[in-house]
Amino acid sequence: MHRFRKTKALENNAEKLCNKISTSIWDRVKEVTSIEIVELSYRKLRDSENAAVNRKRQIDTLKVFNDNVTEIQDVEYRVEFNVGGYGMAILVSLSPEFPLEKPVLKVTPQTDHPWVNEQSEIISAPGLLNFTVHSDLGRVVQTIIREFERRPPPLAGDVAVGTSTQQRVQEACTNGRAYVMPTFPPVYPSSECFSFQNY
Repeated sequence: MHRFRKTKALENNAEKLCNKISTSIWDRVKEVTSIEIVELSYRKLRDSENAAVNRKRQIDTLKVFNDNVTEIQDVEYRVEFNVGGYGMAILVSLSPEFPLEKPVLKVTPQTDHPWVNEQSEIISAPGLLNFTVHSDLGRVVQTIIREFERRPPPLAGDVAVGTSTQQRVQEACTNGRAYVMPTFPPVYPSSECFSFQNY
């Protein structure tokens, strides 16, 4: 019987010790968890401040690398440029999650170009496809504009409707959808300019 009491006493002591250890471990877990919650809150605050700083930096680069940038709202910008004798614009829409999310870019007037879908949204530009927080919005838009300048896209529907780009531009101008550069007939020097007379 004595042996049984000793074993029972050892079991009780072991149980008390386990309870003590588990209580101290649980207290430590609560302490660590509260510290982690504070750190997580601080990290979220810091990240939101960094996101605001990154957002402002991205908007600044849009203005630095591109001419004719107009702020429509705090979340939308218009970048105007001329291509092939007519005016175009890229509308830059920024979501609240920007720059963590890529911007939405639309071109006006609607054009036929491999980078542009049926809703005039620019979806296949290389810099836009790979857009990250570390990308540069100003350079992405600048690259798109340079692509349009190098290969002026026809306005959407030119081939299907059978109208010329110039006719579509004039129609767009009368409807207030485009800014057209004036076109002038070519001027060739007269043959008199090249004649040499002996004096």
